[in-house]
Amino acid sequence: MHFAFDKWNLGSKVIFISACVALFSMLLPWVSIFGFAASGFSGAYFLLLGLFVYPIFMLLQNRLINMQIGYICSGVAVLVTIIIIARIRQVFFGLNAVGLGAYLFLLSAVALGVGVYLYYNYTDGYRQY
Repeated sequence: MHFAFDKWNLGSKVIFISACVALFSMLLPWVSIFGFAASGFSGAYFLLLGLFVYPIFMLLQNRLINMQIGYICSGVAVLVTIIIIARIRQVFFGLNAVGLGAYLFLLSAVALGVGVYLYYNYTDGYRQY
């Protein structure tokens, strides 16, 4: 594995940073109500990090990321996170018991999709034709 952050294009950097944010979101509360808080690791939400494995692995191996697989990873992460957020609200009868970690993970999953797009369509901030 070769870690060359300074040589990566914008899409590669966005993918890497989004994965780091996703990992950080697991430390934050995903469920927070009446003084009770459960992090992403205690609620088994950490399994969603598996959707970041393929893009990060390919990035660190300095190999091309399959665009369709990258979009599928991002899309599934976004969809499952939205379902989890809706389920948490349903369990607590409509109260906003969703913690910051869930929203931050949702943001990082969207950023993963943006990173895959930028990985293929931009080089150092300039559009390729």
